[in-house]
Amino acid sequence: MVEFEDNPRDATATGKVKSLLSRLISKDNLIITVISGRDINDLVRFLDSINIKKINLVGTHGMEIKYKDSDKIITNTSRDSLPSISELKSEIIKTLKDIPCFYLEDKKKTLAVHYRKCRGDDLAYLNKVIYLMENFIKDRPLDLLKMSNVIEIKPENTNKGRALRTIKKKYRNLKPSIDICIGDDVTDNYLFRENKKGINIKVGTENPGIMETEYFLKNVNDVLDFLHFISDKL
Repeated sequence: MVEFEDNPRDATATGKVKSLLSRLISKDNLIITVISGRDINDLVRFLDSINIKKINLVGTHGMEIKYKDSDKIITNTSRDSLPSISELKSEIIKTLKDIPCFYLEDKKKTLAVHYRKCRGDDLAYLNKVIYLMENFIKDRPLDLLKMSNVIEIKPENTNKGRALRTIKKKYRNLKPSIDICIGDDVTDNYLFRENKKGINIKVGTENPGIMETEYFLKNVNDVLDFLHFISDKL
């Protein structure tokens, strides 16, 4: 629920977002879950000053889960993929040497290449990186994610949809409810597919026709207005 930044670590929750989240988590009949490509530690920093004991946090595309009221981070990833990711990092560094517009983010369990700041001829290197990644992951237990201004390698068979399924299982004995998923990235399609019986909302104008939702909001401000509406009705 924030705007993009050139450096992903510069993205932080605004006071307005924090205030809204505090309102939502105070509602006993709501279960709030934040599912992100960021790792859990980044999410904790992102949500500083908010009582994260009342929020489920899912990081690194579903590879990390921290349930509310728990300090334990549950990791779901194969260590077999980690040496391959490290090897790929070395190859990408060689390819992008002296091309400063690219930002290589090593999340240990995944590897992301950000290119939001790249323009003109520098973007030609993007195709080289994609070609390198696509060939590298052949016959390896890895997936390639192509997102808005970032490409990322992650272990296969882990995604946001599988994480949502795990979260649902934890609360399966509660009263019947409806799940609302909101996302702005193609990786959120994993969430939407898992939540076919719920409400899925795509945010923004990018990737039209690719996002598998029936409902749309234009921007972050519309998301905040929508969540305020929900909060006011409960």
